[in-house]
Amino acid sequence: MATAPNFTKRPRNGRCTISAANTARDGTGTLVDLLVADATDGSMGQRITICATGNTTAGMIRFFIHDGTAYDLKLEIPVTAVTASATVAAFTATITPNWILATGMSIHVSTQNAQEFRVTLEGGDFNA
Repeated sequence: MATAPNFTKRPRNGRCTISAANTARDGTGTLVDLLVADATDGSMGQRITICATGNTTAGMIRFFIHDGTAYDLKLEIPVTAVTASATVAAFTATITPNWILATGMSIHVSTQNAQEFRVTLEGGDFNA
């Protein structure tokens, strides 16, 4: 057991665009890579921001963790119907999952409806 806390030592960001409809909750279908863990000591995903690039209908954004062998559904974020305009902001959500990824693990994301979203992740690597 470690005798001292371990903090991320190097900033690590991920970003992707998702737009292909995928209703699967089992890790099949179109998934987009958001972050692949550091190959030496692993990584942490601390804050994720999801921004629609246009109008949205009710649906889900799904996050999966891949352990090198299988995909596990980790989190679903409900998307609300929004008609974006000059006075109405497009759908946006921010979460702070603090997911710790061991070497060989990765985070993937999908959208239920064929609508475009930009997804960004802020985190860090545990190595120096």
